Amino acid sequence: MQLHRYEDLLRLLKDYRSWGNAGEGYDYVGMIHLLGACLENLKKYASDSELNELSECLEAGQIQFLKKLSLRL
Repeated sequence: MQLHRYEDLLRLLKDYRSWGNAGEGYDYVGMIHLLGACLENLKKYASDSELNELSECLEAGQIQFLKKLSLRL
């Protein structure tokens, strides 16, 4: 699959089930690795002021779920 637009990448990540064969079920470990890669990218490149604007980039439900995830770590 080739991604030509930013929206294509977002759709791919939102609909992700597994790498290679969606019939295998849901690969949550793969999704967590993708999340980890995004976190590493933010840690490496995002400035403090950009991180302060994080809530403006996320939906309320996403923020709530991120908080729920942090409680499990």
